[in-house]
Parts: sequence; structure tokens; C-alpha cells
Amino acid sequence: MKLSLIIITLFLFITALPADALIITNGKNITIMKTQNDDTYIFGQFVELSGTCNNDITVAAMEINANRSIQGDACFIGGIINIRGQIHDDLQAFGGRVDIKPNAVVRGHTIIAAGEVILDNGVVIGDGCRIIADTLRIPHGATVFCTDGLYFSGGTLIIDGEVNGDITVAMKPNAESPAIPKQTLRSLITGNTLPKVHLNGIINGSLYITAHAFELTPNARITHNLYYSVPKIVRHILLSPEKLNRAVHGTHHYYHSPIRTLTQCTVYTHALHALWIFISLLILGIGVIFSFCGILKKAQKILIKKTVYVSWIGTALFFGVPILIALCISFAWISGVLLIIAGALTFLFLLSLCIGIVVLAAALGFRILKPAKNNARTLISSIALGLIIFSGLRMIPYIGIPLMMFAVLPGLGALITTLYQHRPH
Repeated sequence: MKLSLIIITLFLFITALPADALIITNGKNITIMKTQNDDTYIFGQFVELSGTCNNDITVAAMEINANRSIQGDACFIGGIINIRGQIHDDLQAFGGRVDIKPNAVVRGHTIIAAGEVILDNGVVIGDGCRIIADTLRIPHGATVFCTDGLYFSGGTLIIDGEVNGDITVAMKPNAESPAIPKQTLRSLITGNTLPKVHLNGIINGSLYITAHAFELTPNARITHNLYYSVPKIVRHILLSPEKLNRAVHGTHHYYHSPIRTLTQCTVYTHALHALWIFISLLILGIGVIFSFCGILKKAQKILIKKTVYVSWIGTALFFGVPILIALCISFAWISGVLLIIAGALTFLFLLSLCIGIVVLAAALGFRILKPAKNNARTLISSIALGLIIFSGLRMIPYIGIPLMMFAVLPGLGALITTLYQHRPH
């Protein structure tokens, strides 16, 4: 799914380019040494930016190294993103790991979504910073300057260095109108629980924190105020009055709110996930019934009669189509038409996967119910029962998602086989 989103994003970038923009799509290793005066769009495997860019720049690659000055906005999409220079306007970075190296400067607004984010020594972020990540780390010895504050949401915040500016984790606690129940509900629906915070450094500002876990070490210092909301057990065990008085130079305020424990959130998350998936897939199934009722019935019959055959076809398509899409993108430098083909294939492939789930649900429910007639009513009942079973599979820890991925293969094969057999001659 992440690969598909990246492919669609690249397709949208290409179709939206202005006529006078500089587009670089050729080669695996791309090094920009000269000054770029136009809007720049770069797509490659390894990209090195060693020249100044006097306008906006967009880069999508496996590894990106931004070493020089960028006068406009910067948008980076990649696996590993290293930023060493100055960005005079806004920064948007989306990737597996984003490392803002020592003395890097971002004068505009910063938005980062990544698996791991590291802010190193001397980093300056001028116009506010919003980071969503599994881990945000400020290492020991690093001093980070956040003029308009730092907002973090995600997994774990680890501060071993020094931060100049206010920090907000998840949200600001508010005694009069606490927003924590809304955050808890949203975290349950999205599957993300509230963050964990480990403070072993210095915050020259105030800390606003709403979290499941909050640890203060003997080296932790907060020069202004602390506003925190954590579960009662965390407060009683980890945040003793002695620790708070030693770490917080200003005042510390605790706001009690009904934050669920991590175990409760995990259970409720799985339950809401299952309900959410069932409702969304049921709506999709009803839409497919009214749109492709004849094809759906025929695909259901083929799946029941030729399960092994259509499973092999679905497996071949599941692995073959992404390879074909990747080849189209790799050779896009020959012709931009290949990118359009890649975008169209991605859309059709995702649509086929969704309909394939409905086909398999219809066949599975039909085998269990064994209705006397296979009309529209029994088809809806079969799909509903099959989708309930899929929702249960999703709740199985560790193997739930892989099971659903393998389960969709027969449905995908049956759908494509039906469309091939009933193609117009």
C-alpha cells in the first residue's frame, strides 16, 4: 500500500508540472552540482543535492542528501532523507528515516512524517515544527532551536540533548475542556495509541504532554512549566513529587482525564478496527453488487469450482503487476507515457484487489450458508458473512494482515478469470 501511494504521488507530480519546470528523471544516481533557478523535480534512486536551488524543489528517491541551500519550499519523499543545508522556506519530508544533520536550518514551517526522525546539534527550525513518527530522537550533546515550538505525535519521544522552545506531545492538557477523550477515540480508530516520552535532557521552555508513559531521569530539566496528563499508575510510580520538583524549575500542573491504559487501548483498537473494516468493506460490497452483479455471481461460481486454479492466477497477478509498474517507473525517462501507464495500472490493480475481497467473501459466505437460490438477497447475505470472517482474521495478532493478503489471491484470480472469459470479441 505504501508503494502504491508513492507511485500515485509521483504520477500526480508529473501531471501537475508547469511547462517551464526543470524535470530530471534519468539515471539511478543523480548529483546536482549547478545552481537551479527554476522549480526542480527529481525522481531517482540516489539523489545528491550539492548545488543551490533558487526556487522550490521536489525529490522522490530511495536516498536523498540535501547538502546546500534551498531558497524555496522543499518536499522530500524517500527511504532515507539527510538534510545538511539551509531551507529558506517550508520543509515537507516523508520517509523511513529523516536525519536533520548538525547546523541545518529550516526557516519556514516544517512537517515531517517518518519512521524515525533525528534532530542533531545546532538544528534551527524557525516557523513551527510538526513531527509524526514512530521515534523522534534528540541525541546526547545536541542542541536544537525551535523558535515557534515543536509538536510531536506518534510513538516515542527521546530527548537526551537540549531543546530551546516549547514542546507539545499529542496535545495540550486542558482542565476546563479536556480534549483527551477525542484524542483517545481518534487513536483507537486509527490504531495509534498516545505517545511515550523519555526525558533525559533539557527543555528551555514549557512542556505540554498527553501520553501513556512519561519518564524523568535525574538529568532531566524543564526551565519553564510542565502541563501533563498521564494515567494514574504512571503518575504514582514514575512521577513522584520529588522528581517533579527537581526537574521542573517552574510550576507543574496535572490534569486528570480518562486516558485508558495501553492494554485497554489495544483491545478496543482491535475491536474498532474490525468494526471499521467490516463496515467499509460491506459498503464496498453493496456497491459492487449493484455495479457488477452479473460478473460477481460468475466469479463466485468460478472461485468455488476452480479454487486452486484461480489462486495461482491471483498469485501471479499479485506479484507480477507491481513488478510491471516498477519497470514502467524505472524506464519513465524514455517517455512520460510510461508514468501515466504506471498510474493507471496502480489504480486498476488496487480496484481489482478491493473487488477480489468481495468476490472471496461472497464465495466463502455461500459455502457456509448453502442457500437454495443464488439471488441478490442471498448474495448480500453471503458477502456480509464473508466480511465478518475477514474482520475476525484482521484481529489475529501478527498473522492477521498476512492472512488477509493471502486470502485475497483467489478472489483476485476469479475476478480476472471471469473478466477474461466474458471479454468482448
